Amino acid sequence: MKLIYSILALLLIIAACVIAVFLVAEPAASTGMPHDSIERIQAGGDGLARFVSVANIALVMFSAMLILFGFLLYLGISERRRTLQCKVWITAGTIALLLVWWFMFATYSNYLDSGEFQMFLGFPLPTAFTVFGLWLGGFVFVIAYVVGFRRFIFTAKDEDAYHELVKKYQHDRSAN
Repeated sequence: MKLIYSILALLLIIAACVIAVFLVAEPAASTGMPHDSIERIQAGGDGLARFVSVANIALVMFSAMLILFGFLLYLGISERRRTLQCKVWITAGTIALLLVWWFMFATYSNYLDSGEFQMFLGFPLPTAFTVFGLWLGGFVFVIAYVVGFRRFIFTAKDEDAYHELVKKYQHDRSAN
């Protein structure tokens, strides 16, 4: 399948998820309810009731968004430089982000089901995955960019052509 059709398919999945969220019935107290003891404060109500109706939609939508991110990064690489190594780096980064997202989702779901959570570096585990995991997952892309810059983005040949173009326009400008 051509890359652009894969991107279109992912965009359609994301659009379908957004529409599905609008079609889900609104859970009771989803916009808040008066707090039991503190006046002028709204309590959120039952988190599980609010989450369960859109949980699968959120899982699919954000997974599709992260895969779309990887595909768009790949689309940004010149076709002649889309080597196996480039594909491996982008795939590894996308999988890292997906794993972080799935662990965030699973630990949050588990917390809502059981009411219990583990702490990690001062945060509840779902929050710890958000705070620490997202940037660590994205770090794969940073390493890929540093390691592969001269192979995938801007080769020495590109740099030479750029400098030649600058010289040509500087020479043309000085002649006028």
